[in-house]
Amino acid sequence: MIKEVRDGIEEYVSFYNYKRPHAILCYKTAMSVYKTGIEEAA
Repeated sequence: MIKEVRDGIEEYVSFYNYKRPHAILCYKTAMSVYKTGIEEAA
């Protein structure tokens, strides 16, 4: 049961960061905004 819960949480966090558009981020994904910031800092 613990493994299933962890797998579910991992799947949701991945969805939240990589696939779900966020209104506050102009409907971009969190990871795309993060990567843009990292690239600009380099």
